[in-house]
Amino acid sequence: MKILNADSYYSYNNEAIGLVAISSILKLNRKLSISKAMLILPLILHDPTMNYLQRKNVRIKSVDQLISDKSIYISNFNKRFISMLPVTLNCLYLLEKLELIKIEEGNVIRIGEIQLDKKKLGKRGNKVYKSVDNVNNILKSSDYYLYLQLRVEL
Repeated sequence: MKILNADSYYSYNNEAIGLVAISSILKLNRKLSISKAMLILPLILHDPTMNYLQRKNVRIKSVDQLISDKSIYISNFNKRFISMLPVTLNCLYLLEKLELIKIEEGNVIRIGEIQLDKKKLGKRGNKVYKSVDNVNNILKSSDYYLYLQLRVEL
């Protein structure tokens, strides 16, 4: 799908696919800092990055490896981060209202689970789901280091 403008980008990367991405990461982590949670959607919903990370033969161990192997995928990360802020915040709000997470002391804490049916996720949802292990490995670095390496401007 070719993204034509900011409005179409927002509707393509919406809360439904965002819930799949964030809840998939939270399946692997009971607790995640809000800072790291804010990085999930710009990482996983960028089609070139997602297409790369979901491959069976790709094993990313750190943000440094992603930058070394595919620096082009993070060249516009700050722009994606800013554009995905509303969607990420809405997803966290929805997850909290559904009583699947609680936000406490700067952390997102999983208290429930969305049951994801791989057959009903669709093609893009399954790519997101397949990307989760690599994104989780990227998120293992400290918050500060991730924001520095991904060149997020606050």
